Amino acid sequence: MNILEWLLIAGISATIIIFVFFCYFFIRLIINLMKAKKLPKRLPKNKKKRRRIILAKRDIAQKKRSSVKFLIVTFLFLIMFGGGTAYGSYYQSTNLSSEDADRVVSSYYLVRDFQTQVVKAANQAEEEDALQRDLRYLSSKMASYSSFTASNINTVDGQTALNRYYAALGQLGMNASREVNDFYGNTELMATYQRDIERVMSLEEQAFGYYEVDEEALASEVEMSEPE
Repeated sequence: MNILEWLLIAGISATIIIFVFFCYFFIRLIINLMKAKKLPKRLPKNKKKRRRIILAKRDIAQKKRSSVKFLIVTFLFLIMFGGGTAYGSYYQSTNLSSEDADRVVSSYYLVRDFQTQVVKAANQAEEEDALQRDLRYLSSKMASYSSFTASNINTVDGQTALNRYYAALGQLGMNASREVNDFYGNTELMATYQRDIERVMSLEEQAFGYYEVDEEALASEVEMSEPE
């Protein structure tokens, strides 16, 4: 588990404990209010009874003030820890987990590297063996995404967007793995895979848009890595 998950567990635990204390002081306040109502409003003439009732009222009043004070304190802590935990949970559910973030970044470069190599193979821009080797490697890496699923801590919509992207990318990789030897000089196959790549990029765009991935930063890395 990452730091955020540990903090969420700690926050939930603290919120539960604080809520228990809040309930305890609330019940204590109710009990003291009920006791206060049972005491006679008019003091008796008997000095002993009079003194006993005065002391009882004073004791109940002190307990009421104490309960109210602790109620306010626990309520403030409940808002603080509960609100913080709720926000942390929301943040976690709408942002990529560390594993998914790594996969998404890797997949971005994989798809574009694969696209570049497909074009090179079709145009016979480099030696066939070297291109086949690169395509085989990229295809196997993409195919591995078929076994990935989005973290279940994310929202349902987020999981759906990411799982569709992973599935499409994995399928593209598996298809390409079977046809690695057919890309060289084959412009028709290149055109077919360009359409498949565009479909994957469309699903990628949906997933990136949902999780607000900084695609410009990734694109700039691609441009920097390209030879002039």
